[in-house]
This record gives sequence, C-alpha cells and structure tokens, in this order.
Amino acid sequence: MKIKLSILIPIYNACNYLEETLQSIVKQKDYENIPLEVLMIDDGSTDNSADICREYQKKYKNFKYYYKNNSGVSMTRNYGMKIAKGDYILFLDSDDTIQENTLKSVLYTFDKYAGEANILAYPLFNMTNESVIPHERQSVYEKEGVYNIEITPYINQCTMNVVIKNLPENEKIWFNTQLKQSEDALFNTQMILSTNKIIIASSGGYNYRKDLYSTVDRFKNPVDIKNMLLDFFEALASLANKDGKLETYVQSMVLYEINWRFVQNVFYPNHLNNDDFNKWVLRLQKIFDFIDAETIIKQPFMDYYHKCYFIENFKKDIVVNVDSSGAIVKVDDKQITKISKFTLVFNKIKFHETNILFEGYIKGPFKKIMNNVTFEIEDNNNNIRTIDLIDTQANYYKAKVRTANFKGFSFELSLENINKYEFNVKLNGLLQNTTSYFENSVIFKKYLNSSIVVKGQYIISYSNNPFIIHIDEKKSLTENNRNFLLKQKRNLNLPANRNMKHVIKLNEFLKFVLKSKEIWLYNDRENIKDNAFYQFVNDMTINDGILRYYVVYGKKSDKLNIPLKQQVVYGSVKHKMLFINSKMIITSFKDFTEYSPISRRLFNTLYSDLNFNLVYLQHGILHAHTPWLYSKFKTNFDYYLISSELEKNNLIENYGYNQSDLIEAGMPRFDIIAGDVSKKKKKILYAPSWRKPFVDEKNNKARTLNLPALENSLFYKAVVSLINNKDLIDLLKNNNYVLDIKLHPILLENKQIFSSKYPEIKILNSDDMIKESDYSLFVTDFSSYVFDYIKLNTPVTFLFPDKKHFQSGNHIYNTLDFNLSIFGPEFIEIEDFIEFISKGIGNDFKQNNLYKSNELFFDLKGNKATTIVYDKLRNFK
Repeated sequence: MKIKLSILIPIYNACNYLEETLQSIVKQKDYENIPLEVLMIDDGSTDNSADICREYQKKYKNFKYYYKNNSGVSMTRNYGMKIAKGDYILFLDSDDTIQENTLKSVLYTFDKYAGEANILAYPLFNMTNESVIPHERQSVYEKEGVYNIEITPYINQCTMNVVIKNLPENEKIWFNTQLKQSEDALFNTQMILSTNKIIIASSGGYNYRKDLYSTVDRFKNPVDIKNMLLDFFEALASLANKDGKLETYVQSMVLYEINWRFVQNVFYPNHLNNDDFNKWVLRLQKIFDFIDAETIIKQPFMDYYHKCYFIENFKKDIVVNVDSSGAIVKVDDKQITKISKFTLVFNKIKFHETNILFEGYIKGPFKKIMNNVTFEIEDNNNNIRTIDLIDTQANYYKAKVRTANFKGFSFELSLENINKYEFNVKLNGLLQNTTSYFENSVIFKKYLNSSIVVKGQYIISYSNNPFIIHIDEKKSLTENNRNFLLKQKRNLNLPANRNMKHVIKLNEFLKFVLKSKEIWLYNDRENIKDNAFYQFVNDMTINDGILRYYVVYGKKSDKLNIPLKQQVVYGSVKHKMLFINSKMIITSFKDFTEYSPISRRLFNTLYSDLNFNLVYLQHGILHAHTPWLYSKFKTNFDYYLISSELEKNNLIENYGYNQSDLIEAGMPRFDIIAGDVSKKKKKILYAPSWRKPFVDEKNNKARTLNLPALENSLFYKAVVSLINNKDLIDLLKNNNYVLDIKLHPILLENKQIFSSKYPEIKILNSDDMIKESDYSLFVTDFSSYVFDYIKLNTPVTFLFPDKKHFQSGNHIYNTLDFNLSIFGPEFIEIEDFIEFISKGIGNDFKQNNLYKSNELFFDLKGNKATTIVYDKLRNFK
C-alpha cells in the first residue's frame, strides 16, 4: 500500500522519554488503518535509545530504525526527508508526544486543502509531569482553513507542530545546518513562503515537553547564543525580495522571537563590553531596517508599550501631531497609532487625617508625548494646582529594562471646605481625555464596582473623563448616593463574595472590641525566623498596652519560646480579624500573600476602613537592582527599615522613596548575631544563591528544581568542581579547616547532587544550626546574606563562575545597585579562588577584611536595633 504519512523522529540520548513518544503514535485513533511509516533516526546516541528503537521495529512492521553518526538535529531531519516515502511528513521530537486524534485530523485536513499549501500546523500544548495545557498561541489554531500570509501575516509558526508535503527532490526545502538554534522556525518560514499560505488544522495536538533541558533552554541566555540570534534574524532577512522588501509575515517572525526573549529578560547581551555591545546593537538595527513600524504596532502577543519601546529605539523620523482629540504618531509619514486617552493609574488612594493621599502615575507612550504632559488639579473654587510630575519606576513596565515614559505623582488633597477636585491632563497645553485604573490600595471598592466610599462625616465619590473627586457631607446624602451604597451591599451577596461577606459581618460584630485595642502583627515566611521574629521578641515584654501577635504557619509551637497566646495561625479567622483591625503590620518579606491573610479583593473592599501602617523589616539589605519589585509605587510600604547610608541613597535615588519613609536603625537580627567574634574557628562558609533558569516557579511559595537544567548549568558544574577540587581539599586538610556549604533552600531539595567524598567538605542540612561568628571567611555570589558577615567584621569574598550569564538574564535581575567587590575580592575562575584561599588561610584571612562594619552600618551609639525600631514605630501616627 502506498505510504500516506512519514513520521520523522530524530533521536539522540532520549531513552527516558522515547517509549512514551513512540506509544503516542501506536495509540492513535485509526492507527491500523493509516498507511504510515515511522522513521526512528538515531543521531549517534550513547544510551539505550537504539534498543528501544529495535524493539519497536521488531514489534511494528511500519517502524524503521536508522543509525547515523552524530551531526545535529538539522542534518538528521534532512536525512529523514531524503528517505521518507509518505505523501506527507510529520515531525516529532523524541521527548514529545502527539494526542490520540492527531494523525486522523492532520491527514483529513491536508487532503482537503492539499492543492493550496505545502505546510500544515495543528494545535500546540505544553506538557509537564503534572499536566498538558494549551500553548500561549493556541488561538492561532482555533479555526481550520487555509491562511494567506499576505492577509493574515501574524501566525508566527515557529515550532515543529507541523506536517509538510513531501515535495519532489528538486523542490525540497532543507533545514539550515549552519544555524544552531531557530532552524525549525526558519524552515517553517521557507515552507510557508513557497506558496505564501499555511493550512491550519483545528484538532489534534502536539505535546511539547517543558520540564526538560531543551535546545531552547540551552540557547536561551545571550552568553550561550553569542551571535546565533542575530544569525537567525539575518537568515530571515535574506528572504527579502529583489526590491529589498521583507514579507510582513517574516518581519513578524523576527518580532515574535524578540518578544519572548525581551519579556523573559534574555534578549540583550549585557555581559558584553561597551564596544561589543554597540556592535551587537548595530547588527540588530540593520534587522529593524527591514521591519516596518506598522508591523511592530500590529504584532500580536506583544505588549503595546513594548511595541512603542522598539519603535522609539529602532525606528527613525517619529513625528507627533497633537490636538484636543489626542496625539497622532507617524513613522515614515504613515500613521501607526493614535493616543486619544491617557490613563491615571492610582497605586494608592488613602485617607490621611482630613486629607486624601494620591500616589500613582500617568500612563502614555513615547517620550515626545510624555515630556509635554502636564497635570493640574482644579477645585470647585476655580483654584488650580499644578502637580509636579516625577520619574517613576513604573517605567520598568512588564520588563527588566525601562520600556515606558510614564510620569509619577504623589500629593494630598484636603477634604475640608471643598466639594470637587477635577484632575486634568494636558498635552502641549491642550486638555486630553482620561480614564482611571486602581490598584488594590485604594479607598474605592473596585471589585464591587462602587465609586462611593463613606469616611467619618464625608462621602467621597469619583467620576471619569475627566477624573473628578466629589466630596459631600454625610448629612447631604443624595438619593443617587444611597442607591450606590445599596448596590454595594447587594454585591456582597454575590456567590463570589460570600466568604468576603462572612468576614465583613464578623468584623462588624467584633470591631468595637478590637478597635479599642492597638494591635501589632509580626510576619516572617513559613519555616523562617527573621527580623519580624526578633523584633517581636524584643517588643513582647514591653508593657505599653499594645496587643502583639507573631504569625505562625500550620499550628502554634512551644519551640519558638514565645507565649502560645501571642501566636496566631496564618489564615485563621482570628488572624483575619486582627489583620483588619491592626495598627501595625510588620513584615520581613514583601509579597502581599506573605503578610496578608485576606484576599486582594477583600483587602480592597475594606481598605477605606483599614488603619494600619505597613512596615517592611527587609530580610536582607537590598542591593539587587529590582525597581520593578521593590519601588515605592509597587510595594506600598508605609515605612522601610534600612541599615546603612548606602541603602538610603539607593532607595531615594532609584526606588522612589522619601527620607521620611525610611527607618534608619538596622535589621533586628543584627542584635542576635553580634557577639564575641574574637574566637573564630577554622571554618569557611560558602552560601551560593539560586538561579532562575533551573527553578520552576509557580508562585512565591512553590519553587521546585528543574534538575536537568541545573545539572547542565555552569553554576552547578563550578560548585561540584570546587567541593571536589583536590588542591582545595589539601589546603583545608593541611590547615585544619573545614568548608561548610549552606545551600539555598531551593537547592537543598536535591542536596545529594552536591556531594563530596572529602570529610573537609560538609553540606549543611536545613536544621543545622549556624553560629555566624564562628566563621573566618564567608563566600557567596550575590546573596544579601553577606551583610550579616560584614556586620560581624568577618572577611568576605565572592565566587561568581557564571557572572556573564547573570548579567544577561539567568536570574530575576541582572545587575546590582552597588558593587559588592568593595567588600571583598570577586572571583570567576575556581583556580583563582583557590589561590586566594591559599594566600589567606595561613593567617585566618585577617588581612582580607576590606570593609569594617562601622564604615557601612549606621552608628547606633550602643543601642540595639530592635529598641530603635520600637521607638520609631511607637511614634508613627
């Protein structure tokens, strides 16, 4: 029987998943009735993949095994295309699978439209050990049919969930064997361009395994791809026609690749020196010369402000025309976008005695526009106040670089003797339309669609376009306002809000008892005792009438050595009641779910009645450049504990805080670790941090290791090399030293892979107690844990074998706000680090202490940090 379909599987050391891949073919609906061949092409595997293939070849007559010397996936696919006998060729990687109705679907659909295109794509899914979920681009595959890329150019078929027509030899398109990555995207593009069409099948499914160390992972960091990314873009650009015009579809393929890398912070090669970086950008600029601004602005899946960022940075001759209806933006004399409305984003709207505090930013695109924006507040007495607009860290918009040009604001308005405030945004002096957007720390109950809130004697409401704050005295409550408030109460009965309603009712019952007390809550993270704990231990003995509780997880414990009656279980009804009625929420960690037992919905609903100060006793000194996480506009901390002048300058200059927001005292745990450091032991502590690429992070509370990614990382190989280095072991042994390894809790999950056969190396367990003052030397990379040892005047050094990868995106940040090497030498090569140990170990590293504690930290003049923190908190209103 003539073969209808050839399934081409390139195989290289795939024994762990190969059988599952082959079984997904055997389990196809109508498998027995489909004339197909399965080409299992072994690209020089050194595991037992060959045995699995031979077993299937014996069992199934249409499974065929071929072996070739290792030459890479592109050459392997080309080999398979040469021997394929089917009318169509389906590509399947050896660790992926296809869903059971796939073959039937793709063959039916391809036959239906075979005369119109040479390539078909079908639905794509991400597969992990836990689940199979649709890929982000699943909407592309929702409707079956033939798509002409001149009409629908934004399909972006870059993955191998495709079937191609087995063309005659002289018409075949081959995989580019020179490209080390994205060769499949280039191949798909060339296949589509052969007819300018692609067939879409709406059923079936390709399951792409995401929990492995894939080619994408291997070539994700700019350090590893070097010039490969630009090579790929240039290969796409070479497909331009004789007039130098690149099909919009191909332009979009470039943008698709740029977009996901940009969002994941693995686009720019920040590890390069200035000259090399500028050369890289120049090559990129030449690629953008092929890309129309109109294509950028229409690119799906790309954020609007990121589109504006790339237009602003890589296109020329941007012209802005302004009138009262907005701003028209033109590039190359073509209108690409019109800005007809600006958004007032409010991070915080909070009652402050007889005033209302407003913090937020004006959201709009392009410097040429935003540099000419002004902001005015006009009251009902025709008094006009011009609001100072400031730089805002919100400009790190959905990215780790500044993508936007928003303008920040912070001001207070009086509730007394004013009936109305109108917020006016002007561009080049012309009044513009506005809309508003509320974050959760606002007095208006956005989840209940309520624009009215009652506070004391006042009723405050808002309306949009223009944004107006209305202030009425409660006695003048109008029928309109009554209806709004009734609607608000009715909304509490909606099914989604029933739990919220119960909490609110219980609080109404208890609030008169609780309001008569001053309540402080102290929060750390689960299984961690940090600054909040040590502050609580100091405060709990003070007889000042304040009710204090330390938040625990799971159940109360005698092991904490604090009274059980002063412990409250996270998320309990009691915790929620105390939280709602607190005066101080004190937390060592910044994320909302770590200090709040109530949902964001309930938090917003109750916010106008909440009266606490949110105090951040940071668990480590902020030195990682993360304005998108720790800026004032993001955290909404009322007060932020700092330990040094260095931090103060950083938070004011780079994070938007005012000096009045900062508590200058030092971390409470410093009171505990500061002890007798004159009797250090012959011990070194090495504490490497975690890296994002080998951590699967569902949320801030659930991080698990991706072992294949970890074991293939330069970081892991360097750590294992270090703890098994014979020269280092001899140094330790000859000087009676030991090296303790304190792994980050995420890494400790798989402690066994960090093994050393030498007794001089000890991998610490989570329950091993560390006495910081014991160590003669502390070693880390970029962990803030280093400041505990600087506080102890312990010599420190930095071992950073993967620094270039760090600079180009292998963590949630890629630079530091201040250079840690001022505190101690930094090493990238293991050999250099061991030489440093060799020079210092004889005199217990005493000459290596570059930075004294009193040069960095605030002089507390003999006071404890906990005492100073308490005194300052007690004085806050």
